[in-house]
Amino acid sequence: MKKISNDISELGKWISLPKDITSVNWLVQPVVSKFGAVPGPSDTRLYAILALPKSAVNLLPISPYQTTVRLPVILAQTLIPDQTLSTLKVDGDWVVLTETNYDASLFQRMPYHGVYAIQVGEYVLVCLQTM
Repeated sequence: MKKISNDISELGKWISLPKDITSVNWLVQPVVSKFGAVPGPSDTRLYAILALPKSAVNLLPISPYQTTVRLPVILAQTLIPDQTLSTLKVDGDWVVLTETNYDASLFQRMPYHGVYAIQVGEYVLVCLQTM
């Protein structure tokens, strides 16, 4: 697992950030596939958990595609604060996230493209990937 950062200004160089962020935990890691699809040698995913006031979250556009996100437990333990993590459903090696999905394209900045953005307790988890 790559080192986690809480540097908001550095994250802002890589993704578009909404105003009023109070804190972040984020990391970048190589894309690995167990399912036969071979990612490019430099493909990476950026995961960021954003703390935003409820008023700022209410301004995020809701995705028309509401889906369940399965996040590896080890990644969830690295990113999500313990108090929130303890309230989430775990299924084997996965944390199952079922709250509101937001439009991940809001956070895009080259070279990263939106994979998902989802409510996690009082936070928003953003996942973007290079292509």
